[in-house]
Amino acid sequence: MNSKKFFSVFIILLLGLTESCQQYHDTTARFNAYFLANEKTLEVEEALFGNIQNDYNDILQVLAPIDTTAAAGQASIFEYILEKASLPIQWHEGSQWVDDCYILIGKARLYQGDFMNAVLTFKYVNSNSKDNAARHKALILLIRTFIASKQYANMFAIIDYIKKEKTPLNEENTRDYHLTMAHYFRLMENYDMLFLHLKEALPLIEKRKRKARLNYLMAQLYEMKGDVNSAYENYSIAFKYSPTYELAFQADLKKSAVSKIESEEDIEDAAKYFKKLLNDENNWEYRDKIYYEMAKYNLRREEFDEALKYLNESVQVSSNNTIQKAYSYLKMGEIYYYEQKNFEQAALYYDSTIQVMPPHVKNYDNTKELAETLKEFTKYLKQVRDQERLLKLAAMPKEEVDEYLQNEIAQEKEGILKYQENKRLGEEKRKQAPSTTTELSSQKDAGWYFYNSTARVVGQTSFIRTWGNRKLEDNWRRSKKITNFDDNTNTNQPTANNKENNTKQEQTEDIFASVKSLEARKAEIPYNETQKLEVYAKLEQGLFELGKVYYYRLEEFINVISTYSRLHKEFPNGEFTPEALYILYTMCIDFPECSQQSYKDTIVQEYPESFYAKILVNPNYVQETNISNNESIDLYEECFSLYKKERYNESDSLLQIAIDKYPKSSVQDKMHLLRTMIDGKITDDINTYYQKLNQFINNFSQSELIPFARNLLSAIDPSKIKSDTSIQQGQN
Repeated sequence: MNSKKFFSVFIILLLGLTESCQQYHDTTARFNAYFLANEKTLEVEEALFGNIQNDYNDILQVLAPIDTTAAAGQASIFEYILEKASLPIQWHEGSQWVDDCYILIGKARLYQGDFMNAVLTFKYVNSNSKDNAARHKALILLIRTFIASKQYANMFAIIDYIKKEKTPLNEENTRDYHLTMAHYFRLMENYDMLFLHLKEALPLIEKRKRKARLNYLMAQLYEMKGDVNSAYENYSIAFKYSPTYELAFQADLKKSAVSKIESEEDIEDAAKYFKKLLNDENNWEYRDKIYYEMAKYNLRREEFDEALKYLNESVQVSSNNTIQKAYSYLKMGEIYYYEQKNFEQAALYYDSTIQVMPPHVKNYDNTKELAETLKEFTKYLKQVRDQERLLKLAAMPKEEVDEYLQNEIAQEKEGILKYQENKRLGEEKRKQAPSTTTELSSQKDAGWYFYNSTARVVGQTSFIRTWGNRKLEDNWRRSKKITNFDDNTNTNQPTANNKENNTKQEQTEDIFASVKSLEARKAEIPYNETQKLEVYAKLEQGLFELGKVYYYRLEEFINVISTYSRLHKEFPNGEFTPEALYILYTMCIDFPECSQQSYKDTIVQEYPESFYAKILVNPNYVQETNISNNESIDLYEECFSLYKKERYNESDSLLQIAIDKYPKSSVQDKMHLLRTMIDGKITDDINTYYQKLNQFINNFSQSELIPFARNLLSAIDPSKIKSDTSIQQGQN
């Protein structure tokens, strides 16, 4: 064999051997280590993200968030993944599956919350891999890592980098890119961008489970946009592909909620379908959600009373689903707040919402803030109403007062009974089996008294109003019981029946424990002038604070005008009236329905000495006053310095100038007390010094220097004070 032939054969054998080695490395890497690591990765992904906790009243999440707490329970699996995925990197460096192993390692770091090492791993793949698909997958996972670690600037840098890639993303990476971006915009609550990315991703989704969920999400976005037809279509797709009963139920229910309402027939069809869902025993635990969607359907029809009725049903049948109960309470609060402007009722339901809503629920903070605002509103509204009631009672003929107060007591007890009855009915609805509920419903429809809760409450209240709380026993109508002396029972010895009756009586009386007695109510009525002045002061303060809540918190400008107009009319010389009128003046800048000039004229003419009149007349008043006040403070400091140097006459002369020049100074009290102290130093007339200290205490009763002035008084020897000293209030 010549050398040329030998060389050719050698090259062929070498190439064959090289190709054989490559196949060996690829096969070993893929079907041994990589396969095992990948299977475990799929397993841990299913455990961590396979069953996302869905809040169907909120826009569903696109991807599950990285939960390091849950990942900690999978620590041994992650160690296994890292170990297996590292083997091809160490022993099969030339394999085409090395890049995929690095990606598995990066995923494991990401899921464990080790973001720094995850970033380094994905960047390494992008920098060193020759496989564009692997590089693109690493870049997309890098975006998700930056989202999880909230490094949004870095995230957008990667997005820009991907957009400059010459090689387009394959179908799988295109899908994952849009899902990752949709995940980000869902977190940012940018629903327009979420919609665009989800629309791009949906045609590339193949798995039925994911297709169902994301079509449901898409339907929610269409519903948010007001496109109920597209929403209906996507809910139908979600129902078709849903792998679970819960998602199928939710999609089917939402289909009904967004169904058309163009005719009476449409409305009847929807009502029949909702009723069918309620009667289905499989939906027993979802009744609260069904009633909630029935309410939303009626809200689309602007049937607010119907909506409130169904929301109340939702709350009553809700047992374990506190999130749904919170949404039902919230929706009732929103109807009263936004649609009916009944802030008092809205306050009750917002307060109930916060009691049951978990803090992690979307808009919890905003809901809590509004609940606190409404709580403040009801506080001052109650303050105003309570004072109005007391003044009304004081003006009422005394022979009518008892009847009025007894009616009050009866109404309060009636409210308590209604609350107890609704509470009991709610417990019954939560415990009854579906068939029992259907049976009871038919009996209630028949009108039997004892299945009519309203009739029972009215009857019970009427009985209590007429007869009081009486036990169910013979001769209950008699005002005085006749004792049976032939009965040998020892009345001093409690029997089992007595104990039971006493317990029942205590329970009956206990529900009315918060109801004030007739005597307590009569004692509150302000019949003398001092009491009336206290009531008027509370009424004035309540109106002022109520107006501030209307203006600053609720932005209900019409109510601000009516509240402060009343304050001006009823308390023209009140402490708060000038400020209230000035609030009206400033409000008119943004609320053209009122006259700014009229409020300005009223303030200037009726309250010329008030701070608000002065700043309206002289826009530079505050600045000039501050300059003047600073000058007076500097002058006082100079006087006090002279006093400490025992140059009393110079200090006294300068103080007189300061007091005359700056009569409105914030240190007027300090200047007057310093003059009095100088008198104590330069005169031997103890009586004059004593009188001036008392005058200071009387004239500056709100000053923080009063305790110091009283100490100066107590230091004077009483024996040196003449008995005819006329001013001695300061020691009292």
